[in-house]
Amino acid sequence: MKVIIRENDRPKILDMILTMIDESGLVNTIKSSGGYDTFVTIIPDYFKSKTKKIDLINDIIVYDEEAGGRIYLEDFMSPIVIREEIVDGGTFQHEISFIENDIVCVAVWEYDEDGDQLDDMDDTYDMYLEEIQPRHLNQIFEGLINEYLR
Repeated sequence: MKVIIRENDRPKILDMILTMIDESGLVNTIKSSGGYDTFVTIIPDYFKSKTKKIDLINDIIVYDEEAGGRIYLEDFMSPIVIREEIVDGGTFQHEISFIENDIVCVAVWEYDEDGDQLDDMDDTYDMYLEEIQPRHLNQIFEGLINEYLR
């Protein structure tokens, strides 16, 4: 579907969309406006800030009622490796496992010297979405958009 917006209609539509975000949330507004691509055509810089991306991530978590407040990234995208440590010939790989409101859970997997993953997770810890590197936040953001809003 093509959206044609005349220049003099832009402020009215922008105000309407911003009001809708406040009243219905980001996910419902994006879906109502024709999807993510249409939304960013209307408001191109809306997701330029880290805060707005986190707002959408959190809104998707709430939107997916079946997920129960927790979305496992492995269900729809490749693991996001945020750090690797080499210890005694083995490697500890820190991967983002799932997301909750404002938080990611990082699972630490151990790989032996041959590169084979050991069966049990070595450790887990939480990080705030605000704390993760922008490229990792963008990977989560894009993965969720592709899964939920396209």
